[in-house]
Amino acid sequence: MDPGDILAAIKEDVNVAVDAAHKALKRNGGKEWASRSGAHHVKYLRVIASKIVEKKYELAKLEAINCGKPLEEAAWDMDDVAGCFDYNVDLAEELDRKQNASVSLPMLIFPSASPFHVKKKETECSLESDASSSLLRWKKKFIKHRQMVKLIEVQNVQHKAHISELNLHVEAQAREYKQTFKALEAMAVAEQVKSDVFVSHISKSPSKKLEKNGSRTRGSGSPFK
Repeated sequence: MDPGDILAAIKEDVNVAVDAAHKALKRNGGKEWASRSGAHHVKYLRVIASKIVEKKYELAKLEAINCGKPLEEAAWDMDDVAGCFDYNVDLAEELDRKQNASVSLPMLIFPSASPFHVKKKETECSLESDASSSLLRWKKKFIKHRQMVKLIEVQNVQHKAHISELNLHVEAQAREYKQTFKALEAMAVAEQVKSDVFVSHISKSPSKKLEKNGSRTRGSGSPFK
């Protein structure tokens, strides 16, 4: 079974899975997951994000049913959820890169000459810089997701227009075939009427009557026998 797959289960199966998850989280005082490398975290975070994208419309439908949100907006929420996991993937990978990296602090002048005070200010500046860069990356991803949504909306409109055009074409062809069928049916009726008139005319022809009378005369001792 691939990570992220969910098997159909009864209540007891769910309880067993939840208990196992709690035990894994509390193992070694809850430090096992936190002590793992960023690469280890990335492996699971990427799978979760990809599964959310893969099941996007199914999850969006469940959210819409649960809270009455429009389906399209619920689909945007799924993009945002996957984006959050991708964002943390970037942080985890960046954390690994910074583990053994040397840190060069700028020589800034502060009112206080205390080394502790200087270190605190430099740390705050570094954290602010990291937060700004992370926020910028998140904004870029958010804009990218919105652009994808707009593109999908345009494609949906185009598909609907194409389907409407096809429906009109099919309806026009159906009307044309119906008219052709009626014309052929009328022609068949006219031919049948002509045939009936011809048969009726033949049956009432005078030559037939003469032939019948002549055959009767020859049969009664005529000299032309």
